[in-house]
Amino acid sequence: MMEKQHLHWNPKIPRHGIGQNLTHIRHSTFFVSDLRKSVDFYSNIMKFKVLTMDKENGSATLSMKNMVLELKVGATTAFAGENLIVGHISVDVPDSKLAFDYLTQKKVDFEINVSVPKGIGKAESEGGSSDNTVGQAFIRDPDGYYLEICNCHLLTDFVLGLTNGQLLDGYQEGVQSVDTTYAASKLFVKAQLSKKKLKRFNSSSSDVVEPLPESDRPKEANPIILKNFIKRRAVYGDICQSFTEEQLGQILCEAGNCAATAVLLMKERIKKGDATKIYRPPAYYVGKVEETTKYSPVVLEAGADEKGKDMTAPAEMSAGVLHQKNASTAPAQGSDDKNEDEGEIPFEISAVNHIAFIVSDVGKSSTFYSDVLGLQQVKRPNFDRHGAWFTGGNVEIHLILGNPLAPPRSTRGLEANTTWFVVEDFDAAKSKLIELAADFGEDIQLEMSSASDEKKFLTCRDADGYVFGICTE
Repeated sequence: MMEKQHLHWNPKIPRHGIGQNLTHIRHSTFFVSDLRKSVDFYSNIMKFKVLTMDKENGSATLSMKNMVLELKVGATTAFAGENLIVGHISVDVPDSKLAFDYLTQKKVDFEINVSVPKGIGKAESEGGSSDNTVGQAFIRDPDGYYLEICNCHLLTDFVLGLTNGQLLDGYQEGVQSVDTTYAASKLFVKAQLSKKKLKRFNSSSSDVVEPLPESDRPKEANPIILKNFIKRRAVYGDICQSFTEEQLGQILCEAGNCAATAVLLMKERIKKGDATKIYRPPAYYVGKVEETTKYSPVVLEAGADEKGKDMTAPAEMSAGVLHQKNASTAPAQGSDDKNEDEGEIPFEISAVNHIAFIVSDVGKSSTFYSDVLGLQQVKRPNFDRHGAWFTGGNVEIHLILGNPLAPPRSTRGLEANTTWFVVEDFDAAKSKLIELAADFGEDIQLEMSSASDEKKFLTCRDADGYVFGICTE
């Protein structure tokens, strides 16, 4: 079902929770409203190979090279499409520009993000070169689920911690072997330090901080710190987005020009209701990168409902742009009415690069992914949103700060979109998760398979309610 692949686990980095038992991500389950339409989209537009089709039971499986996509008829959960801070599956392509041409030829609506640099340096959105920017196109399937088509493989050497100009010679995501031990100890130390800093900051942020008396305040805000705060307003979900430049300067003076204290004062204002925590989504381009196609999404409050309000024809809706198409004259998305003399542009994915989840608390979620699932944290470029990246062996998991859209906890795990991990010893993984559930409380929400089931499996959840399945191969 999947191509033979080398796993990215680094033997020099300890793995916690069920990590020593967990091998790779096997498949993702999406619930869809119309199986025929979804299979048609994924096989004819995305070129995924159909593995099984069970019309009677409303299910199908398709190969994405290094993992499988399982489709089941049921209730859908898709983002509204007002911005590109959305959960998604990202597939790698050898040439992103050629892929964009293919989507245009197929009349598939897409949005282009230009904010992720190829490792170090600045991306195009921050004034960097397009040559240093990962090409990313976001499209939606018939139920509104987002797919990212990108050349993210260009980031692999950076993500895995390869330095001193080391390159992954002949590497293709999920197929050829890679030596990831080069910078293992350095990555592990950085990850541990980051976790300690998060814990210290979260514990200190619970203390009430008072502004300095006016007589003790500096006359002006420190220009270097203020400039940094203003720059942070471009980062999605950063606390500085909730305040104007003038307010940031005032708060910095109230904090005695101490950046850490200023952040605590901002948090206190939001907690008291004197300010509103907002998310200002980054701009992106619709269809092609031109100034006339640039779109700036609306500002959201933290905690806003991101669920799509009208899922009857979400494939007609690009993020932030609703296309009113005349059904009698305009071709449907994905239809092929190209010129007879024009050959079809070749398109094929290399593999799934990552699965992205929008989380409400990056620190809290990171603890679940590292200490419960036992995934290894990897490097992440510096760009316009907060988050953390992990490897799941064959596919990366990307956490992005924002308003999550997870299934209600009242929904059974097997009736929700699920990411499935393979373990070598199911009983050992089950015992470990039961043990961890005592420490993490109701967040994990374990659901066990029946003893009569031919194949053993269970589901658990992270802090936001996203569902993860544990099974054997």
